[in-house]
Amino acid sequence: MVKKICALILVCISSALFSQEFNTKSATNTYRLVSEKNYEYEIIVTVPPYYDESKNYKTLYYLDAWWLEDIVKGSYTLLHRTKIVEEIILVGISIDGSSDAFTKQRTRDYTPTPYAMNFPFTIPLESGSLKVDATNSGDSDAFKVFLKDKVFPFVLSKYAVAENKRGFIGHSFGGLFGMYDAMDREPLFDRHIIISPALWWNKSELLYEKINDTLRTNKISANVFLCYGASETMSIVRSTNNLVEYFNANRMDDLKYRFEIYEKENHTSLLPESIYDGIEYFYKK
Repeated sequence: MVKKICALILVCISSALFSQEFNTKSATNTYRLVSEKNYEYEIIVTVPPYYDESKNYKTLYYLDAWWLEDIVKGSYTLLHRTKIVEEIILVGISIDGSSDAFTKQRTRDYTPTPYAMNFPFTIPLESGSLKVDATNSGDSDAFKVFLKDKVFPFVLSKYAVAENKRGFIGHSFGGLFGMYDAMDREPLFDRHIIISPALWWNKSELLYEKINDTLRTNKISANVFLCYGASETMSIVRSTNNLVEYFNANRMDDLKYRFEIYEKENHTSLLPESIYDGIEYFYKK
């Protein structure tokens, strides 16, 4: 873990560590798109060095770019420049706002149903705290429409991407969103890196309904890298373990998944290593 983090830091601060052929760096452009509900987002697109418009690149979308952009880009840069992974285009979803606005956005957009559990749930903010309830959560269907109808066509119109080869990275609430997508009849993404997912949300009831519904009509076709840290809260550990046990108990021929537990890591400290491992797992040459 320490070695990987040190390597990432070195990649970010000194291109001189690499040979002359890597003098061209990845280019990043930021765009603004507005959803049908009039929410504004930043779309952060990073192309690989020597980007070629005649090619069709796979894309890797990652949520929470507000604070994960550097980790995702650094992990990919290290893996690509050491010729471990193929060339892909990174697409970050973010907002241009404060930490408080970011927390409210992800709580609203990534949760599949309005909060309906019997105990109060609050999230710390710089300005105080966010009391999560049915009025500020459960809007993931609208966010999914925004991705499908606005973001994907926009990226397709601007960049040389393969239309149906989209990967995903999501953490915590983002991981919850990703797991719901992976288990959907018509998922937006064909591979999912799901880190410390908040599967405990509303007791996971809708998730298992979705899985069973999909199984009745179709085989679940998903490819998932799923993980959490050994020092996570019991709500993360228990709900994730329950899902893995469910996968093992119910034969799903078209479901592929790799499950990892990062020893001594917690809800945030596992991010550098898990993102690195997930990218390597799905895009290794």
